[in-house]
Amino acid sequence: MQQWIRTEETEKTIELHRKEHRKNRTKNTSSWTSKHIYVCSRQGSCSISKYTKKTARGRKVPTKRIVTGCQCRLTVKTYPGTQQVLGCYTHEHSHPTGDANARFIRIPVDTRLRIAELLRMGVDRARVLQEVRGNVHTEDNLDGLRSHPSARNEFITAADIRQIEKDIEAETICLDAQDGQSTVEWVDNLRKHGELLGFKGSSDAPPSSSSLATDTFALCVQTKYQRECWTKWGGKFAGLDATHNTTHYQGMSLFTVMVRDEWGHGMTI
Repeated sequence: MQQWIRTEETEKTIELHRKEHRKNRTKNTSSWTSKHIYVCSRQGSCSISKYTKKTARGRKVPTKRIVTGCQCRLTVKTYPGTQQVLGCYTHEHSHPTGDANARFIRIPVDTRLRIAELLRMGVDRARVLQEVRGNVHTEDNLDGLRSHPSARNEFITAADIRQIEKDIEAETICLDAQDGQSTVEWVDNLRKHGELLGFKGSSDAPPSSSSLATDTFALCVQTKYQRECWTKWGGKFAGLDATHNTTHYQGMSLFTVMVRDEWGHGMTI
């Protein structure tokens, strides 16, 4: 069944998502044992987004969800005593398929794994992009463009490569699924390396005579390299800059102290 689905997706340039999986709870031994329901990825969900656009900017790629939904649907059932499965398939779509639908399909899992593998090996993003696309955009592939339908890999962009690279970077940045616990672990690591100047959690009592609010969060970091730069260049010039809403935490400010070297180049300390 899975092989048939992959073949159907490749030939029609579509994507089928498993929407539901049910198990038969009845005691009827002659009835089906499990049911799998697949729908077109452009079906969307029944929920209504509460997000309100703040600008009039459009998207480079339109949203793949169709307001009226897509009628394509596959229902597969398994039965006791046999490995054969039976399915009911509505193959018509409410949108064009083939090349016109290629940009609305997610990057295949095996391609994502290949991209991540190359990035972990230190391969440059431009080289990774060339590797996963192949020679699809060259004169050598002119006959191939005419003979087979478009594949999702042909539309991979540098932004797609960068997004996977950011996911890899997050593995070493996010030390825990919960932001609070991740911050605590970061503080422990910074303290072990002697790079923590001060830390106050939002639930910690403020230091005496600090005039800080009880729920204030403060984290002060200075690496050994930054400390050396401060010792060497801090006596000539030091600047302080505060940026607002640099993260998804409302009201969080990032303060940066900078010095200038003998060529006038700034560096954070």
